[in-house]
Amino acid sequence: MRTLSCLLAATTFMGCTKWGTNAVLGPRHEVERRLLGSPSVATSKSSSLSAGFAGAHDGGVAVAGLSGGTASLSLTHCVQQAEITYEQPFELQPVPKGRVNDVAGGVVLGFVGLSIMMIAKVRSHTIFEPGDPLYEQPPSPAGGYLVGGAMVGAGVGLIAYSFGSLPKGPKPAVQASTKRWTQTELVESTGCGLPGDPALAGQSAPPNADTAARLRQLDQLRAAGSITEAEYQQKRRAILDAI
Repeated sequence: MRTLSCLLAATTFMGCTKWGTNAVLGPRHEVERRLLGSPSVATSKSSSLSAGFAGAHDGGVAVAGLSGGTASLSLTHCVQQAEITYEQPFELQPVPKGRVNDVAGGVVLGFVGLSIMMIAKVRSHTIFEPGDPLYEQPPSPAGGYLVGGAMVGAGVGLIAYSFGSLPKGPKPAVQASTKRWTQTELVESTGCGLPGDPALAGQSAPPNADTAARLRQLDQLRAAGSITEAEYQQKRRAILDAI
């Protein structure tokens, strides 16, 4: 339908190429995190495939073969659901749209014009000679040449006009904006009692009241989203190491 509209517009050289926009996304970053529920243990598995060539000499004859193997690894994590809010900047950059339709319209016009010229040429010839009972004066090809040539010229002109003068008007300015959304996902957590869990570090020596208060305050800051998970783990480890 767009190509057909370009064919109609070719007579007035309106063209289909206009200014449009293309969204260019920037890096997203976390702005807020709220933990949901309690931490739980999750297990993930990964597998790998290995292959290689092996060779040996048997009585002076070289023997080669292909060997392969698979290996799997299970990892246990302490995870917790979190409601995370992200922000991502993006720009709406102006770009020409519809150039393909102009080119397609010009090509179709040229093809139709050439077809009309070929038909006019064929119709201007006859296999019968003057004086033959079936001889008829063939029509002049001038009209077909004129119409077909005009359509070929219009097709070439449309393509040249599109690349030379479209899109019209000054290039719009780049529009910068930011999108913000919230999604729920699993994040690494502590408190599941797994080996190496920072929460177990305090079991060998119970923390004093001041340490416990600092840990509670740190938990509140994480729950409120004032610090990131990485900052939380770093500060908690520093508090426990100081016991």
